[in-house]
Amino acid sequence: MGLFDFFKRKETPTPFRNSTVKSSADEHGLTLTFVERLSANELEALLDVDPHASTEEKLLRGYLSDLFIEKKCEISAEGVLIPWDRFYDLLDDAQHSALVPLLGAPEVRNVIPILRETGTVSDQLFSVYVSDWLENDRVVDIEVGLGPLLRVGGELNLFSREVRDLQNALRRYFPKPALKRSQHENELAWGVVRDLAIRACARFGSRYLETTIVLTPETLRLPTRRHETKMGRVYEVQPTFDQAPDGWLAAFDRFQTVQEHYDITKQGGRIRVILSEPVRKVLDVVK
Repeated sequence: MGLFDFFKRKETPTPFRNSTVKSSADEHGLTLTFVERLSANELEALLDVDPHASTEEKLLRGYLSDLFIEKKCEISAEGVLIPWDRFYDLLDDAQHSALVPLLGAPEVRNVIPILRETGTVSDQLFSVYVSDWLENDRVVDIEVGLGPLLRVGGELNLFSREVRDLQNALRRYFPKPALKRSQHENELAWGVVRDLAIRACARFGSRYLETTIVLTPETLRLPTRRHETKMGRVYEVQPTFDQAPDGWLAAFDRFQTVQEHYDITKQGGRIRVILSEPVRKVLDVVK
């Protein structure tokens, strides 16, 4: 009977608090270190446990060995590293939910950002940033660390995966100090960040961000519709994508050739769809 089967019948284990094992978090991931350093970067070193070790440590080493076999962690003489992407995968996996507490990781805190902007997309120094943080619809003071780490009142916590991804995108596309860019470059950056902001349930702190909608589809769906004509059966391809607005297909059909972008008017505002080069090539074939 493996660890997963064992914990299907047991209560959720408490976080690991044995003095011989320490967990620490940085921008790279969660690291578990042992007082007795591992002798090699291999599975055998992890399973070479003192017979007098606590039951908790034996369970932890067994669980980490399972993660290593599944390529979800890395072993070195310094300890075991679980990169954040893999850690979030464990959180999302019901099979691991009973065992993740053994790792002693900081808890995920449900804080969401409020986004504001400097300038407009037509300005060279256009930028988007986090103005405040909300928790339970109340503004909360937090200290943002590297990667997914944050502190509230001195307590170390983690952002949700979605907020972490948004934070990473803001650092990448809107660094400080702001970079001079063209309107097209600003629109592409905002399109990526806006999509991640919606996934993270972020709030838009200005009317401008609410109404400046830029979509940058990276993949297409190509459903077909069948028509019976005098010349025989005809199949019409109707390219679309996630979050495609009403009027997208009409805007696409309006031109004989594929455009770099399409503007669609909606409720007094404008949605701009910007096409990447791979998407444009597919649409060229459709045309």
